[in-house]
Amino acid sequence: VTPSQDRFTADFLTDVMPFVTHTFRVRGGAEATAIAGLSTGGAKAFLIGLNHLDRFSQIGMFSAGWFPADLKKVEEAQLRILDDASLAKRLKLLWLGVGTEDSSAAFPNTPHLLAMLRGHGIKHIYRETGGDHTWTNWRRYLNEFAPLLFR
Repeated sequence: VTPSQDRFTADFLTDVMPFVTHTFRVRGGAEATAIAGLSTGGAKAFLIGLNHLDRFSQIGMFSAGWFPADLKKVEEAQLRILDDASLAKRLKLLWLGVGTEDSSAAFPNTPHLLAMLRGHGIKHIYRETGGDHTWTNWRRYLNEFAPLLFR
């Protein structure tokens, strides 16, 4: 499924984001918009943000990762974006955090994600903490990620 065929992404972009901008006082534009998620939502945030750099300039991934075979498919599908020379200017912040005791697939597979990012020269901040796939870590990550936004 490509991001344009993904119903979650479509709903997020066409329903959730307009609702937020209509309901709350928010500044518009990619420079003032970030996306973050935890676990599978972190992987979704990465794909949505990467494919919509006209809307997002900052991405946070909390305890997110792909199995190596799935990551390879992601890399192949996103190759044009990952190798785009303008990515460094458009993506102002990519922040990743994961716990070393994360019992999901996140921690064991994070090295593959980091290698992919480094292989494409994508600047990122990586935070490794103790702990598992829990709210305790996600609150910690949000606390570290949020002050870096919109600088």
